[in-house]
Amino acid sequence: MTEQDQVDALYAAQATTDLERELIEALPARADPYRDVTSHAVPEQAANGAFFDCLSGQQDRNPGNVLWQEERSRIYLIDHGFSFARPGDHTGHLELTAWRWQRGSRALDDFERAAVSSLTDADLGDLRGYLAGDRADALLDRAQRLRRDREILPPGEL
Repeated sequence: MTEQDQVDALYAAQATTDLERELIEALPARADPYRDVTSHAVPEQAANGAFFDCLSGQQDRNPGNVLWQEERSRIYLIDHGFSFARPGDHTGHLELTAWRWQRGSRALDDFERAAVSSLTDADLGDLRGYLAGDRADALLDRAQRLRRDREILPPGEL
């Protein structure tokens, strides 16, 4: 199996929902899990990943869960096992959110504002059927705070 086949298999295995596929389509894979992905990735991809992590309540976006693929100049987000956190849940390393927060690009762009508006206007719509009630409520709360504040939440404030 080639490196590209492995990357494609990881991406296919992780992109399980339409929302996730849409939000991480701009994102990808790297061999060294400890390399600073944000210094190599297209900044827009890292910013998109930070928004996805913030909205989904990702609790563990460590360097090993962001893959860099040199040939395509893309990042992929993998391992979403600690997403959809509830208030009070433990938060680990949030590489992309911290990067976006620290570089001062906290403001939501037009796509991000439209996404949170759509989610909040529809009370999460069909997503409620895929999440436990407390996790759905936490997602809606994050979306409402994002909509109100018009910027990503600080790292660790799920």
